[in-house]
Amino acid sequence: MRPIEHYYLDESGSTGDLINAGDALDFAKQPIFTLACLGIDDLEALGYELERLKKVHKVQSPELKSKSLRNKPCFAADLISYLNKRDLPIMIEIVEKRFFICATMVSCLILPAVGPVDLEPCTMFIRKVFAEFLCDYMPDGIIQNYIEACDGRSLAAVGQTYDHLLSWLNTFPQAYQAVAGIKRFTEDSQSDFLALSGESTNDWNGLPIPDDSKAGNPFWILPNLSSFTNIYARLNLRHGGQIGKLKLFHDEQTQFDQIIRSGKLAAEKLASANSVPKLAHVNYSFSQSARLDFIRSDNNPGIQAADVLAGFAMRYVQDALLCPSPMTEPCRATFQMLRRFNAAEATGCNLLMTAKRVNKL
Repeated sequence: MRPIEHYYLDESGSTGDLINAGDALDFAKQPIFTLACLGIDDLEALGYELERLKKVHKVQSPELKSKSLRNKPCFAADLISYLNKRDLPIMIEIVEKRFFICATMVSCLILPAVGPVDLEPCTMFIRKVFAEFLCDYMPDGIIQNYIEACDGRSLAAVGQTYDHLLSWLNTFPQAYQAVAGIKRFTEDSQSDFLALSGESTNDWNGLPIPDDSKAGNPFWILPNLSSFTNIYARLNLRHGGQIGKLKLFHDEQTQFDQIIRSGKLAAEKLASANSVPKLAHVNYSFSQSARLDFIRSDNNPGIQAADVLAGFAMRYVQDALLCPSPMTEPCRATFQMLRRFNAAEATGCNLLMTAKRVNKL
C-alpha cells in the first residue's frame, strides 16, 4: 500500500437534510447521494492528466465539473484507469436517501439505542433487515408522517407515525418474520414513548438528534455527515489508526462545514466513550486526528477529480435503479471499475441501500 497523506473529497446529489424529500419523496429528483474520496500523491501530475483528458474528450468548460460530463462516461473511465495505474485509493459512499430515512426510523423510532448491545453485529444486522423491509414495502405516507414529526419536532406526529406504522404492519400475515420482529419492537417502543414523552423534552422521543447550522437552524438526517464519518473511519482502517499526518481537503461547504467538523470530532471521541461500532470495513476507534480543510474546487485538481467520480457514481446508480432502459456498456464497465471493494484497504464503493437495489446494480 502506497503511503498517501493527502485526500480530496467531493459529493454529488446533495439536497440538504432529508426532510426536504418533497411530496412525492423524490428528493428533488435526486434520490441518490454520493461522497467520493481520492488519495493523491502528486497534485500537479493529476492536474496535467485532467487537462489531457479534457482535450481528448473535448470538454470546453474551464473548471472541470461532473455535470458537464453526463454524456462522457469514458472520461470517468480514463480517470479511474489513471488512478489505478498509480495505485491511488478511491473510496465512495453511495446512499439511497429513502433507505437512509428508513434506517433512521429503525434506529430512533423502532429500535432505539439502549446500551453496548447496540454496537454488536447482531443488533446492527437486525436493524439493517428492518430498514430494508420498510424501504421496500412501507407506504410513502408513513415516511411523510415521520418527516413531519422531524420538521415540527412534533410529539403528536411521532404518535401518529407509531399508529400508522402498526396499522400497516397488522395487514401482513404473521408468517412474515421481519414483520413480526418490527411489530414487536415498535409496540415496545411505542409503550416507552407514551410513558416518557410527557415527562421532559430531554427524554427519548423517537426523533433523531438534529445538527444545528451556523445560524442555529436544525438540519435533520444528513447523509453527507454520516458519509463523511464513514469515509473517515475507512481511512483510519486503511492507515492502521496512524492518521495524524493525513490532510483531508473537502470541497467548500458553506452550510455544512461546521456540522461535518463536529461530526468528525464526535467520531474521534467514540473510543473514549466505549461506543465504537464493530464493523469489518471501517475502524471507528480513533487514537489520532487528521487535519480537515474546506477549500474551493476551482484550480484544485484533487477536488475536481473527486467531483467527477462522485457525479458519475450518483448518475449511474440513479439511472440504473430508476430508468427502464438498460445501461450502456461503457457506463456499466466504468461503474464496475469504480465499485470494486477491497475491505482490507477500505477502497471501492460502500452501498447504503437495500439488498434488492444492490442486486439490481
